[in-house]
Amino acid sequence: MPIEKLRIDAQQSYAEFSLRAMLLMAVRGQFTAVSGSVNIDRKRNLAWVDARIDARAIEMGNDDREDWARSGEFFDSARHPEIRFISDPVSRTLLREGGPLRGRLRLRGIDRILELTVLPADCDQPGRECPLHVQGSISRSDFGMTSKRAVLGDKVTLELSVLVVPMANQESMSGARH
Repeated sequence: MPIEKLRIDAQQSYAEFSLRAMLLMAVRGQFTAVSGSVNIDRKRNLAWVDARIDARAIEMGNDDREDWARSGEFFDSARHPEIRFISDPVSRTLLREGGPLRGRLRLRGIDRILELTVLPADCDQPGRECPLHVQGSISRSDFGMTSKRAVLGDKVTLELSVLVVPMANQESMSGARH
């Protein structure tokens, strides 16, 4: 049986980030352009994700903060416009029941192995019938984001909400792993 490829629905999916400022308040933002695929191998009961985030498509409710988040001090979206996470294959059960989702995150041109958490789903077919929720955190300094250390925390919390739709064609996508 071939691999079923589902496209991340950019209209209904989003990614958010937050970090602490001056140990008191949270600085929050949302990426408004999320794309990629969820691939399902029914024969082996495995699934894996290839998620792409446009680092230029940031909303924070404040133009100055958005410009700063895109700047070389933070996401450096002019030089590195894409944030990408490719997961290791996991049991399809994990998508429904929740658990660790390990993979490779590329941010600012730096690759790191990262473990995110898939939250338990509210439906039988997460991603199709209800959003697939994933969360985790990274260390800013691991990705070369070292500015404003006196006022900004090093931990950046990430949250993704993903809905998928069938791909128009079922050909292999470059970069997808089996």
